[in-house]
Amino acid sequence: MEIEIIESRFIAGTSLQGTICATYDDLAFCLGDPRTEGLDNSTAEWNMQIRTDDGDYHTVTLYDWGQYTTPTKAHHWSVGAFDMDGFNALFDFLDRNGALGFDVTLGNNRLDHRGGE
Repeated sequence: MEIEIIESRFIAGTSLQGTICATYDDLAFCLGDPRTEGLDNSTAEWNMQIRTDDGDYHTVTLYDWGQYTTPTKAHHWSVGAFDMDGFNALFDFLDRNGALGFDVTLGNNRLDHRGGE
């Protein structure tokens, strides 16, 4: 699985697919430094294209919606994508790299780290 962080391009049209609990440091280690300037309603944002093992590409945003300061401890980061396949691609990438924390929220369903209810 490959990931390309899109640093200078604004991604529009994604919608919230769920949240992933992780620390800022773990995300920055896996994804590099986030975008921090020119953001609305968040203080840190990663825009990325993820190519999965089957060759599909997914546009994904990861951001701290509604925060006034960037969270440093475990936080439920919002995941925007065009569909759940994008969310799943990011989840798999972060899971493979040890960045996931305690639980994941998909819509109104809270799941533990490995997807059990």
